[in-house]
Amino acid sequence: VGQVGLAVSVLIAMTMGIVVDDTVHFLAKYQRGRTEQAMSPEDAVRFAFRTVAVPMWISTVTLVGGFIVLACSGFQINAHMGSMTAITISIALLLDFFFLPVLLLRFDRSAPSVPSVSVQID
Repeated sequence: VGQVGLAVSVLIAMTMGIVVDDTVHFLAKYQRGRTEQAMSPEDAVRFAFRTVAVPMWISTVTLVGGFIVLACSGFQINAHMGSMTAITISIALLLDFFFLPVLLLRFDRSAPSVPSVSVQID
């Protein structure tokens, strides 16, 4: 139980930037699998996991470790910011691993498949 002050409100903007980075990497690899390699949605999710899961895990562990050190600060604003950021980044990784693939599979399957048409101009 606590109060949301200026420091905690700034924390939201800061963590959103960090969290979106992992999501964008996952989505970029998924999109590459779908478009460039013509994979099915399931295979594109597997491709995204194979290529970005370990880097996402390593960057998250590194960031959480750094913010946990900040959480040990005697200055309460820094301590709260460090602990809240570590929690937010950890939850975001779990959502990227468990919720994002389900959303991609759910909405990509429901989208009608549009065949690509190539036009040759002589």
